[in-house]
Amino acid sequence: MENIRKQQVSGGRLERTVSFVEKSFLLPYREYRQTETGLMVVVFTLFIIGIAYLFSISAYTVLIGTSNATLLDPTKNVDIFGTVKSQLLNGLLGIVLMFFSSFVNPDIYRKLAYLIFAIMTVGLGAVCIGGQLTGQEFARSVPIPGLFSFQPSEIAKLSLIFYLAVAAEQDYYRLNDLKVPKNRISIPYKRNEEDDMITSLRLRTKALMKNSEVEIYNPAKGNNNAVVSALRMLFVVCMFAGLVVLGNHVSGAIVIAVIGIVMILLSYSNAKVKLITLSALILLAGMFAIFYFKHEAIENLGIPIIGNIASKIYGRFHVSDNVQVVNALTAIGRGGLTGVGFGQSMMKRFYVPVLESDMIFSIICEEGGLLMAAFICFLYGAFAYYAIKVMNKCDRLRDRYIIIGIVTHFLFQVIVHIGVNLSIFPNTGMILPFISKGGSSLWIQFAEVGIIMGIARKNYAEGRRRA
Repeated sequence: MENIRKQQVSGGRLERTVSFVEKSFLLPYREYRQTETGLMVVVFTLFIIGIAYLFSISAYTVLIGTSNATLLDPTKNVDIFGTVKSQLLNGLLGIVLMFFSSFVNPDIYRKLAYLIFAIMTVGLGAVCIGGQLTGQEFARSVPIPGLFSFQPSEIAKLSLIFYLAVAAEQDYYRLNDLKVPKNRISIPYKRNEEDDMITSLRLRTKALMKNSEVEIYNPAKGNNNAVVSALRMLFVVCMFAGLVVLGNHVSGAIVIAVIGIVMILLSYSNAKVKLITLSALILLAGMFAIFYFKHEAIENLGIPIIGNIASKIYGRFHVSDNVQVVNALTAIGRGGLTGVGFGQSMMKRFYVPVLESDMIFSIICEEGGLLMAAFICFLYGAFAYYAIKVMNKCDRLRDRYIIIGIVTHFLFQVIVHIGVNLSIFPNTGMILPFISKGGSSLWIQFAEVGIIMGIARKNYAEGRRRA
């Protein structure tokens, strides 16, 4: 009898494990093989273009910075492919993350959104507090001894997208006077009901709806007031942005603020929510201007945290001269329509700083010309098109909101990066997605593409089951 019980226990554990895997991952069954091939082609094309121009920039920098004696000495190891190797390694890790996240069931984001958000909040706060206690500068990246370093702000962007998407879905039916989608039934949840009764009700309803999605609707969750909901989300966005600023990553804080505001504006049709969000945007812009133009007076107030934020904002956006901007514009102008040729750039000879990240678009324009610049802009437009195409097929609101956040993340960085190179915006340190040199930022970019692919697979499979 004991052996039989042990077998039953082990069998039950195996069934639970298999059930967990099936619920958490979209296993490569036939119905999950469909993916957005166009999205992958666009991403890989951008990555290959980035590898090529990083080699053009880094190889010249290494050769010019190395003496002739060192180059001719066979005992010296001069690696002109160092930057390219690093980018390929980070890209390979990112591609692995992309394919892994493409097989993750999007439903798991609803379950883990608040947990990931709480972990990232504690992590960002710990980095800032640790910097104050040790008397050191706040850490922009966190090193893992013997392995690598990563920027917590990059993961914070993704966790904020998950949090806002799930929170917006919970408040959707309260803040918008819209009907429930055709393929969804919300079951009123009562705390006094037994679990088996709820499970039975769900199963019966699911059978009647022919495998349609069934969710338990809990009136206790969410807010009945649009103003409270908007203020809650805006508080979360401002808190995350403030922690990232203290982490010495001002550009990351700007991206987080923009992602949050765009998601709130597009998630709710309530006029009060839009008014509050736009008012918050104006308030944040005003505070930013005060911190920039009155940084000396703020630093003299004697409040360390506020003074530190003002000094970081001023230090990031203040440019003592216009040499960097003028040289970037000169590089773009020299390219003309077809460019001076690959590897033939003159302005990369130490005239334009941070070429591998912040100003890489100017060298692309110089060597590839207007045609290459237009082709890259077309690729980013194609990325947005494929992502929105997936979003329009989504039945779940949270999946739509997640894609909105990811597309906002990419397009905002592209617009600001190109605007900085064209002297439209001040230098914010924004990288060009998939092209600029990156580490943890490149991993998160590929992971976000995988999330979109996973949502597309899930919707395709559910569409086949309903057909």
